[in-house]
Amino acid sequence: MAASDSESSSSVRKRSGRQKNPRRLVVGAVILGVLALIGYGGWTSLKRIRQNRSVARAGEFLKAQDYLQAGMSATYALQQNPKDVEASRIMAEVCAALGQKQEVAWRKRVLELKPDDLNGRMALARAGLNHANIEATEEAIAGATEEQKKSAAYHEIAARLAGLRGRGKELEASVMESVRLDPTNETSQLTLAAVRLGSEKVEIRRLAREEIEHLAENPKLSRPALLVLIRDAVIRDDPQRALDFAGRLNKLPGVTFDDRIRYLRLLRQGNRRESWWLLAQMQHEALDGNQEAAALMTYMSKSGMSKMAAEWGKTLPEKMRKNSLVGVALTEAALMQQDWEGVKSQVKFGEWKDLDFQRLALLARVAREEGDLPGANTQWRAAMAAANGRPEDLATLARLATTWKWNDEANAVLWQIARGSASQMPALQSLSRNFQMDGNTRELLNVANRMLELDQENALVKNNVAYLSLLLEVDRERAHALAREVYSTDAMNPSFVSTYALALHLLGKSEEGLRLMQALPPKALEVPQIAFSYGVLLAALNKGPEATRHLDQAATSSILFPQEKALMEKARSWIARK
Repeated sequence: MAASDSESSSSVRKRSGRQKNPRRLVVGAVILGVLALIGYGGWTSLKRIRQNRSVARAGEFLKAQDYLQAGMSATYALQQNPKDVEASRIMAEVCAALGQKQEVAWRKRVLELKPDDLNGRMALARAGLNHANIEATEEAIAGATEEQKKSAAYHEIAARLAGLRGRGKELEASVMESVRLDPTNETSQLTLAAVRLGSEKVEIRRLAREEIEHLAENPKLSRPALLVLIRDAVIRDDPQRALDFAGRLNKLPGVTFDDRIRYLRLLRQGNRRESWWLLAQMQHEALDGNQEAAALMTYMSKSGMSKMAAEWGKTLPEKMRKNSLVGVALTEAALMQQDWEGVKSQVKFGEWKDLDFQRLALLARVAREEGDLPGANTQWRAAMAAANGRPEDLATLARLATTWKWNDEANAVLWQIARGSASQMPALQSLSRNFQMDGNTRELLNVANRMLELDQENALVKNNVAYLSLLLEVDRERAHALAREVYSTDAMNPSFVSTYALALHLLGKSEEGLRLMQALPPKALEVPQIAFSYGVLLAALNKGPEATRHLDQAATSSILFPQEKALMEKARSWIARK
């Protein structure tokens, strides 16, 4: 028994020795857990270090203007953390430096990640303005807090928006507030001076011009100030001053290729011999970049040098000639010379890629020139399909159609943009010009109504809707209400006054309308459009000689709508009877 008990006890001890100790299990689990946490923390820490290092490198590359490397480093950082604000901002800066419209999307992303940041909000607003994406600018401005609205940056953007909307008083008020909030901001001072160049008072214009010339001495403002001065000189028909300012612009460090083309254009307009030397120099410089070569070739083709542009194009390296931008410019040169075989060979030669819609449009042009109308229509529809609703590509098709005098096609494309969700206003402005030239009042009203849908506070657009509705005798009640509303906002605006006066006349209140118009400065009554309403009211009130004089003045307008002509004839018949 004793032996048996001993054996039994020994076997139990052996078995229990082989069993896992619960305390050891707990300790082991804890150790493994700690090791896992250390491993995870080490991995996340390493990931964060890599991400931060990539962002830092991206910033260094951006500062060195190495945009390719900056973009690649920022992209790697965003792969590690898609919510990295600084990496997203760097991507926006890269796009801005390269002039790419994707800047807007990246600015939106930065603002989403940091919605309370004023700088990010204003950067998005500026990007929208720079890339003709007014909707993005309005979205950025609309989201500003009351505190942010008290900043100079906010009023600077608000001023630029007011200028685009045609709100002169709001524009000047916003710029003045921006200057008041930040008197040291010379950019706002430049904007205010530029606004005052449009003043009716000679002395204000002179002082504004002097201020801009002074600001042009500041290296940071030289380019924008000189651009304003060039535009002002051109408007004042002072070619020598425009050329002088363009010459100064051409000598600035970092002058853009577009600035040099602007200088070349003014030199050629002045028949200056040095234009040929500059052209040769720019042709040599353009060998460094497809974009520059395409821009210069396009300028040459549109300036009566299409044959020279085509000859120069043949000397470019084959790789450059195959580039889509250069290919388009070469094709335009062939088009200018009506070299249809040259066009066909060019569209088959290049690598068009994202510009395939242009290739198809050019084939449509060739088909029409060769009398193949069904083929032309097929190719044009294919071009529209290839544009795939992209506003910028549709706008290019509209420009091509306009250049070719394909008016119906151009208007159809512009309406497609106008009824879309982006870049509607530029398309509507183009439609407005087209229908004005055609005297198509009804389509002009359709354009004005669409503009009002997009910008319901725009007084100029409201005035246009009211005036055109009155001429067409449609929706008169709304037209009268709009005319009265815009008049109440600015009782000394000649256009607003004349529209409201015409509305009163059509309501049988000609005397009241005449009193409003007589409150305007005499010079304003001599402007053809204003003279039209004034002459009609005078005729209705038996003031024959004065009415005739103003109706004659109205008849000098370069554009008179059929309804205006009919009203003028009616007014003259009243005068003849009395």
